[in-house]
Amino acid sequence: MLLGCMLSLGGAASAKEVITGLRTWKFTDGSELRAGLRTAKDGKAVLTTSHRNPPIPFEKFIPEHRKILEAIVSGEVELLEDPRSGVGNYISVKTEAPDQVLRLAVIGRERIWTRKDGKTAKGSLLNITDDEIHLLIADSIWKMRVADMTVADLDYLEGINRGTEQAIPARLDVPGFLPVPGDKPGHIRLSVDGARFMDSKPVISFEDALARAKAEISSKMAATAWSLHQVQEKKVVAIAYQEKRIAGCPPGKWRSCYQITFTIAERKIAEARRAFPANADVSGTCYFVYFDDGLPLDQKFIPAETK
Repeated sequence: MLLGCMLSLGGAASAKEVITGLRTWKFTDGSELRAGLRTAKDGKAVLTTSHRNPPIPFEKFIPEHRKILEAIVSGEVELLEDPRSGVGNYISVKTEAPDQVLRLAVIGRERIWTRKDGKTAKGSLLNITDDEIHLLIADSIWKMRVADMTVADLDYLEGINRGTEQAIPARLDVPGFLPVPGDKPGHIRLSVDGARFMDSKPVISFEDALARAKAEISSKMAATAWSLHQVQEKKVVAIAYQEKRIAGCPPGKWRSCYQITFTIAERKIAEARRAFPANADVSGTCYFVYFDDGLPLDQKFIPAETK
């Protein structure tokens, strides 16, 4: 259970306090610093924000924090160097846009979080620190103080750090900068929900995707209005950074992504944009993207429960 700012792991006989090392560290001169703890040894601590700071002698910390550093050195407290959730100790809910964060994030399952005052929120765990957590709620990142959390939520956090609760990739980038229609011509990076690639099975092939795209465009436009331009198959894979943080994720897990591109006749571009506002761009190109699991781009796939 998370008590105050520590996690107690293991059974009663082998319980050990664990901290993430990220908190607001306070010093005897009255100053403070929101930073992660990299190392504590030889009477000095290295704190890291966006850059590595010089070692700080233990005696410069307030007594409460100095005791924590000394406990790490003695082995009574363990510094969690590889959290099983989140992108690391330096996520900023103020400056990082969710889309930027989620490209490398590993998140917990969506669940109901309850504060001690009874207020609830539905979201996924994005990051754990010693004194607060970051939740992905809808398309925004929210902070929640550990001190405000219920016992059930604290038990869940312990499970995340022990690896008994499953974490999943938030989104995966499709390699090769697949073109996706936007409000201006050109190519942008396609970021998709990566959880679908954990347990989903291939249900459509390259040929199936091509047939679907032709049927889709033929349903709304005459055959003289378009011509097949290009068909591509891309591999989508969880990167190593994510794999080691995903419970039960085998290395090299990948899925196929198919992109079918049509060229639209110049006088039919406006018609194509009306028929396929999310697929056609102003340059006269119409894209259809499919995945071998058959799920649409914005649909999540929830992995099986961890056994």
